[in-house]
Amino acid sequence: MPYLLRLPLEEGIVLKARESWPVTARVYCHRVEQAWPAEAEIIDQAPVLLCRRRGAAIDLVLDRPRLARSQFVFTQVKGHEAIFWQTQKTARTANPGGRIPRRRTLTDAITIAVDTRERYPYRFAEQGAETVRATVPAGDYAVQTNDGSVLAAVERKSLDNLAATLSDGTLAFQLQRLAELPLAAVVVESRYSALYNSNT
Repeated sequence: MPYLLRLPLEEGIVLKARESWPVTARVYCHRVEQAWPAEAEIIDQAPVLLCRRRGAAIDLVLDRPRLARSQFVFTQVKGHEAIFWQTQKTARTANPGGRIPRRRTLTDAITIAVDTRERYPYRFAEQGAETVRATVPAGDYAVQTNDGSVLAAVERKSLDNLAATLSDGTLAFQLQRLAELPLAAVVVESRYSALYNSNT
């Protein structure tokens, strides 16, 4: 494996990789126990916004406009550690429609940004909220300040979409983005009994 990469986590995690970035598919990686070699040629580097271990994965967010978000998944293959480096490039992002739950009317005026990819958005008419179409950085709906900062966001899913995003890895990236916000939630539009009885 011709490439080395170093994750700024703990004392530094050094990995060998088959590619310099997982552009079209997952990239297999292997842990290197030695320190970063002094003679290594640096071909790519970027400031890190987030590098955090979450369960069996490490989320990595770089401070650059493209090739910025990825994830390292640690697993076992035939009793040996295997690490797969992946992005969200090929993940599905379907968001089927559903009915809005009834809630009390808001006492203060509020504007909710609805992501432009949301096909059948809630209207929030009974809640007295104004909605605008926008590119939401995380989730499908967001409450934003006047300067565009996101205060809270909601990721909306049907039961089928939940199963699909669990299987193709999309959900991990969506949760990673939601975790960067002050308040966030995932709403599954189905009865708990259906979720309990499903094969997911």
